[in-house]
This record gives sequence, C-alpha cells and structure tokens, in this order.
Amino acid sequence: MKVAFLFHGNLNYSNMPIERRDWVIDTSYGALIKFWNSRFPGLKWNIEHAGWDVDYMAQNTPHIIEEERKILGKSLEFVGAPYGHSILANYPYQDGVHALQFSMESYQNVLGVKPRVMWNPEGAWNRDVPRMAKAAGFDAMFVDWDSYLRCNDEKIRASEDTGERAHVYADLTDEHVNPTDKSLHFPMPIIPGLTGIMRTDRVSRHMLCYLMGDKKVDMNAIMERYTAANEGYLVVYAEDAEYCGTTGWYFMKYHSLSSCFDPIPESFDRLDTVIQWMLDHGHEIVNLSDIIDTVPHLKQNIVLKDGMAWHGAYAEAWSSTPSSKEFDAIGDRVREKIKRAEAKAVTAADKEKVRQAWKHLICSQNSDGRWPPPPVNPAQWNLDFCRDNLVAAEKIADGLLK
Repeated sequence: MKVAFLFHGNLNYSNMPIERRDWVIDTSYGALIKFWNSRFPGLKWNIEHAGWDVDYMAQNTPHIIEEERKILGKSLEFVGAPYGHSILANYPYQDGVHALQFSMESYQNVLGVKPRVMWNPEGAWNRDVPRMAKAAGFDAMFVDWDSYLRCNDEKIRASEDTGERAHVYADLTDEHVNPTDKSLHFPMPIIPGLTGIMRTDRVSRHMLCYLMGDKKVDMNAIMERYTAANEGYLVVYAEDAEYCGTTGWYFMKYHSLSSCFDPIPESFDRLDTVIQWMLDHGHEIVNLSDIIDTVPHLKQNIVLKDGMAWHGAYAEAWSSTPSSKEFDAIGDRVREKIKRAEAKAVTAADKEKVRQAWKHLICSQNSDGRWPPPPVNPAQWNLDFCRDNLVAAEKIADGLLK
C-alpha cells in the first residue's frame, strides 16, 4: 500500500502565544525538516502552509523557507491552502477563488512551486469549494472520509449523529465501518478535473494523540486495521504540524488543561516508530502526487452534503460564534465597497489597491479569529488580526470611492 504523511501548518493557530510564533516555526516546521532529512533522508513527505504563512516565514524565518526550498520536488511535496486560512464553505465563491489565487502567487513567488493538492481547512464542505479549488489551478483536494461516510451510509449517520463517534477513542471494531472500503483507499473524482484524496480521524486523530504520548491509543492496531486492504493508499497523518515538536492544543482540547504549545521533542521518536512500522510492513511512503498519478481512480464521484466538516462538526461551527457574526457582518459591507471600487478602477495603481483590499478582506476571514466559541474564545491577537485586516480593507475601498 502507498502511504502518505501530510503536516498542516497554521501560524494563526487560535490562542497560540503570538510571541512564540517564530519558536513554533523552528520547533515544529524546522524540526520536521531536520527529522526527515536526518532519520529518513530522501523519503517522501508532504507539508502545507497558507499563503500568508509562507509570506510571513519568508520575511521572519527565511532560513526555514530556504530549507524547504532545498528539498521541494525531491523528498518534499508542498500542499496549498486559502491565503488567510478561511473556511471556504462559509464565504462566497469569488472570495474563495481570491483566497486560493493569492496563495498560489505566494507559493510561486517565494517557493517557486505550484502545488497540485489543496488542503481544505476544517474539511468544511459545500458544492462551491471544489469549483474554487479547480479555478485556482489545483488538481486535487483533501476530503474528510468521516463526513463522506456520514453523508452516504445510513447506519453510520445514525450512529454518529450523536457526536460520540467523533471522539478520539472511537471503537476500532465499529461494525458499521469497513477499514478496507475502496473510497478510503482509491482516489475519486469530485468534479471533472478535480480529484479527491481522503483523510480520516479514524487514523489521523488517533496518531495525533499517539504523538502526544497518549497510552490509550494502540497505533499498531490502528495501522493494522487500516492497511489490511494492502492496496491503494492511506493518508496516515493529515493533521496539524504543530503536534510534532509542540503540544499544540492537545491538552486543552482533550484534557481541559490550560497548557498549550509546550515543547515535546519526544513526539518525533513516536513519528519515527510509525514510519518505521510502515516500512517494515512493506508499505511505500509517497508524496500525494504519487497517489494521484499511480493509484487507480474509482469512477463514482464524491458527494457530500453542504455544511459538513471534520471531527463530526459542521461548517456553521465557524460562522456562528460571536466574533464570526461581528466580523462577517462588517465583511459583507466591506466586500460591497470593494466591488464598487473594482468597477471604477481604471489605472494600474487603482487596480493594485483593489487587489490589496481583497487581500485584507481574505485575511480578515481567518478561521482562528472565529473559533473557539465561548467560554474559551479566541485570543485577543487572533481577534485583532481579523479586525485590523477589515479596517485596512475598508480604508482602501473608501479611499477609492471618494
């Protein structure tokens, strides 16, 4: 079986101490590069950053960008995402295309790559998201298999609508779930010209907890169960990169402890164990493009209901919080101003100002300024990031409309 590891980075991670941002880049992303280069040189892996993150690192931690550049197209494949890490399903089609195109510009300008695969934040889905991805030039995008099952299997929908199966300790012997199901192990078309690659909490989320040292997680059993088909592919990890090297939100999310983003260097030893298990059992570790290009594609299209999201959640979880309601109401007003300014713009200078206004609006849609909901709430700096970008976008639009 072909297996892949994808590490999703997020420099606007909710409640991450902002003064530790560069530390996280070094301790997680930089350490991941060192890990693969030293322990598994030449072995393939995948990493994702939003366009804003790439621009930030190019300016503030260029040594990490340089290390990524050295191995891009060799062992490392880069995966793309919307520029400001927005929940694409919660915004108009035009916003989503802008968000992805801004990222594509950053990837090509900073890294010299045009990624083929799109990371869809929080797995949030509506029928426009694949169209956004295709319009921006992606060949494939991640799809949440657990959402797919909830939408297409009545028994699973009945058992999981309670939310219990979204828990990390979901029963590995769940009779409703077939770990050899071809929809998990073979690429499937979403729309013409766009392929779906599945990720699942039933593997990724367990591995996240395993990296944190959770002794309740039996990774051997999980890996044996989900590689039993021994054909097609399996994405073993498609989760936050920050869980390699730092504790991220683990203790806050799963154990209600205030501790977050502490160093945990031993997580790399656990990652080593999983990779070595895969190699010892004869599995081929690949880039995501290898999956697209070499694994046979199923003929049936991926169909999900609008509003789905991963972890048993729905896209509205990120649009219904107090901060989201505040920011999105302002954003709707600003968007209309930008469109009016865009219609009036004639000179190259004015068109560039419109472009910058769109970029600020896209940044204001950052998901981590909208989550978590009360009583935890985003950190003040997460809120300020969204608010400051809204102010900047409106100021540009107002100036053009005078």
